[in-house]
Amino acid sequence: MKKIIIFNECFNAEGRHIHLYRSKDTGGVWAAYGYSAYKVAEMERRDDISIVKNYSKKVSMSVVIMDDDTCKYIASRNHQEEQTEDYIRLSMSEPRSVDTDSYRHWARSLRNTIP
Repeated sequence: MKKIIIFNECFNAEGRHIHLYRSKDTGGVWAAYGYSAYKVAEMERRDDISIVKNYSKKVSMSVVIMDDDTCKYIASRNHQEEQTEDYIRLSMSEPRSVDTDSYRHWARSLRNTIP
């Protein structure tokens, strides 16, 4: 799955998608990585959703973790393009490119909190 996550986020700077993944290794919670994580973190500020922000050494990018209810809320606010048991691809209702400087600063701040 690591390769799929990296591939999806490398082509996501244009701001069109949010990729959400459910991991059985983490008890079934949902995660977003990279640019998708940044977009979910922006929603946290606007919509007061509950997420946990961190940095994933495994995929070398930022990650946000959320429960089923938060995942459902995010999915309800965007168009669902694809869904499997462990993956959801959403298209943004108002796509806009990610501000790469702001994203880098945010991701760096998360990475610097890891021991």
